[in-house]
Amino acid sequence: MTDVAVSRPGSGSEAKAAPKVSVVIPTYNRAHLLDACLKSVARQTYRDFEIVVVDDGSTDNTAEVVAPFAPLARYFWQENQGTAGALNRAIREAGGEYIRFVASDDLLLPGALEVGVQVLEEDPGVGLVYGQAWEMNEAGDVTSLRKPDFARGAYVGSGRKELGRLLFWNHITCSTVMVRRRCFDDVGLFDPRLRVGEDWDMWVRIAKKYDVAYVERPLARYLKHTGNISMGIDIEFLDYLRPRLLESVFDDPELGHLYQELKGKAYFVYHHCMAAMAYKANRMGVARRRLLAAFKSRPGEALGLRGLMAFWLFLKTLIPVPMLEAARATVRVLRNHAFARKHLLRAATGSSESLSLFPRARREGER
Repeated sequence: MTDVAVSRPGSGSEAKAAPKVSVVIPTYNRAHLLDACLKSVARQTYRDFEIVVVDDGSTDNTAEVVAPFAPLARYFWQENQGTAGALNRAIREAGGEYIRFVASDDLLLPGALEVGVQVLEEDPGVGLVYGQAWEMNEAGDVTSLRKPDFARGAYVGSGRKELGRLLFWNHITCSTVMVRRRCFDDVGLFDPRLRVGEDWDMWVRIAKKYDVAYVERPLARYLKHTGNISMGIDIEFLDYLRPRLLESVFDDPELGHLYQELKGKAYFVYHHCMAAMAYKANRMGVARRRLLAAFKSRPGEALGLRGLMAFWLFLKTLIPVPMLEAARATVRVLRNHAFARKHLLRAATGSSESLSLFPRARREGER
């Protein structure tokens, strides 16, 4: 059962002095990364904020790392409850009207808080605003830009439209997200049963009730490393998470009828995704079974682009694993080299992401 009650610290004159934004940082044994994260937050140009760090049972020196950032940063330790439990504790302790999420191994980019505040202040119907994120490897190299493939610019869109997109994948990077605190009063807190994907589940619940805004600029640096929970996600757990999310939409008594035409496509993408994960894990038999399930859920997809991609994946599962591993290694090197070269060229020519806040945002459907 999802925790619904959201307590607020302080009352009366204390409540009036509360900051506009609470930056919440759940962490577990990441003291070696947390200092850089905290510095990236402390250097923000927007100043009406606090930092709430919830230590989810760390055994390292996390408390010592946070101490120099007091009183801007408040520190709370608890027995290990997982990311969802740590996020829920942080929200309860936070005093801000807006909640800004940052993973303890990620970094905020300059102006990130200011962007989120501007969007939420200008449009009271927006419950969640998110943006792009540079993906970095452990060596500090930029490897990709995390952004929604469908977006053709900044937008403010209806939650119902965003919900249709979230049926297929979680395109919202958590460390770029700012949410109105009242959203948690309406939809509840993070589901503690989910050890991975708790953010995706939350975005779905918020999109059912609020509009969503997208900022077309990087707001964070996302570190992809061996300690990422998302990198270690297993196929069996996704088999629990993905159907649960789909059912929460398709079986919704108020909204479910709006998405029935997407049902076959959503389950095709689900099975295809599972097959791709199994393929990457060299579980070729599982991959082939999931691809067959994909075509069974939506037979007509076999004639489209997704069907061709799925068929190509099926053929690749027939290639001996040693040959695949060698090919994968080569592709990774070439891809990282090409992206780094493009990034350096952009910097050398003076081209950069716009530092304006949200002037080009438009409601979807407007010309």
